Amino acid sequence: MFRNAIQRFSRFWRKGHHDARKDIRKGWVLFTIVVMWILGLVAVVVVLICVSVIRDNGSTVFGVGAGARSACQPDGTFKLLARTFNFWASSSFFQITLGFGRLNFTEAKTIDIIWDVVVGRGGQSLIALISFRVFAEYLSTEMETSPITFDVYQYFFLQNFQSLIVATYCTIRDFTARLRLRSITAMVFMVATLIFMLGFPTIASAMTGYSTNLKAYIPDTDNNLVEFSRFEYVAFVIEDAGRINETQPLYITIPSNGYDPSPEHEVVMSVFNAKCGNIGSYKCDMLERVIRYALQYSVFETNYTFSVFPGLARLPAPKLNITRYCSDFGTGFEWFHSSCNLWLWNNQTFNENWIQTKGRCQAVDDYQWGFSLIQLTIMVILCILWSTGILTMQTKTRRALRKLGKRDLASDYKAILELANAMHQQLAQRDENEGPSLLAQRDRDRTPSRSDSTLFLMTTLPRAHSERTDLFSYTTMTSSELRRRIKKDLRGGSISRQSIVQGVNIDSLEPTEQTQNRTFWQWLKQHKWWLLLLTTSMCISVATTIIMEAPFLMVFFGITVIVVPVICIGSTSESRAILFFWGFILFGVFPQLAFVGFATRIRAPR
Repeated sequence: MFRNAIQRFSRFWRKGHHDARKDIRKGWVLFTIVVMWILGLVAVVVVLICVSVIRDNGSTVFGVGAGARSACQPDGTFKLLARTFNFWASSSFFQITLGFGRLNFTEAKTIDIIWDVVVGRGGQSLIALISFRVFAEYLSTEMETSPITFDVYQYFFLQNFQSLIVATYCTIRDFTARLRLRSITAMVFMVATLIFMLGFPTIASAMTGYSTNLKAYIPDTDNNLVEFSRFEYVAFVIEDAGRINETQPLYITIPSNGYDPSPEHEVVMSVFNAKCGNIGSYKCDMLERVIRYALQYSVFETNYTFSVFPGLARLPAPKLNITRYCSDFGTGFEWFHSSCNLWLWNNQTFNENWIQTKGRCQAVDDYQWGFSLIQLTIMVILCILWSTGILTMQTKTRRALRKLGKRDLASDYKAILELANAMHQQLAQRDENEGPSLLAQRDRDRTPSRSDSTLFLMTTLPRAHSERTDLFSYTTMTSSELRRRIKKDLRGGSISRQSIVQGVNIDSLEPTEQTQNRTFWQWLKQHKWWLLLLTTSMCISVATTIIMEAPFLMVFFGITVIVVPVICIGSTSESRAILFFWGFILFGVFPQLAFVGFATRIRAPR
């Protein structure tokens, strides 16, 4: 039995690798990359929403940037509780709410220029390259049964336009007033893509920027401004500290970590764990001893005959007079009454009212570069919509082209010849309908000109009409006259193939609604367990990221990443299993080991 199990596993292993290699060669890798790109953009939107809702204390979140854990908000106001800042307010639309770094002016300006050129202009070029290619393929299938205008043809097949604004306007005009496509959705998407392409550099530039970093200051009792980060948050005060051989009153504070000391519980706990988790100091030692004492001898109980302060002999009643300031440190104390917050600096105490009313933010000499959260979210959502539309249009177009038996897309010289041939035929037909008198009058008024390269190419085409309508009569037109004839007489012209290739009706290329529903439910049934695994791992990844930052986070993140390619590429159960196995090793196990090693190194005592 054991030998049979080994043999079955061996056959499964070999067949799985064979099928996986075969599936990868089919060309689904590019499709999978696009799907992963879309899912990555969706994940970015989720992260941005989490950043705005569940954020660490500060104008920038999760400890990112120079403003992390700062009382200074992006709008320059001073707020002890950073959670009250609204990232989605209209006033935050143009503010740098996700800032990074401490840069000088030259560095910040250089980064901004590089972003505008590489992402702004480069992104626009990439969107144009992909969009025009996909649109040309789609129009190739549309031209089998319905014509398009000359302008639309040259815009999408030849990318021949003076400016993107003109191309957008003419496309809208031709789609609405001249020749429409069969699919209204396709027309709307193509026009929306042109508008998105036109505005992409502006949006990419507007959503980024640089601003001076801010630092919080508090005036002391002598009205001298002191950096708020030099203050320490008071956890306890021992009023009768003389009983334990300390100066009274003794202020037990959270050691400073260089950030502005916030009263928010999560921040207090993170600072406490970071400063007192591994390294012993007088402040941390005294803080831990007070916590242990408070746990053993309840603040609310008074009938103790004696008490023992950790590290000292027993103390006669009464207990130590300890005042607690709003932090339970995991002890179960009911806490957070904002009026009792207290800070210490230079043996002076400052209550929350003093800090909040007199705190101010001032600009420093360095800069931060970053994003407007609102605009960044809008940009990512637009990219998701564009990517999804392009993927859908390309998938449907490729299926139609395969059924039509077409693999060669008209471009460059072939597209020029097709356009020139269509112009010649329609102009000749128009001239025949006008009659000889109008043709003679046009010939007398015409001056020879060969300035238009497209018209010159038409001289190479065979003559299909009479001597009065030969190609030379069109090449002697001026460019403006030919343009006027196409716009006015032909109303933009029309070009199509009007053919049914290999007996395939173009209408049969579009699946019916019933077929689409049946195929969709079959697909869900086939991949139900993989989809369940994807949903579960995604939920666990998001939950652990938000709640506990657990060490097993990377494992489930790896599962989330690999399941989508497994579904898209794998055609057999063996192939999907092998793809999942190696993907899990690459994206789950290795990142998990790196994460655990990094976390262990960070937490190790020094």
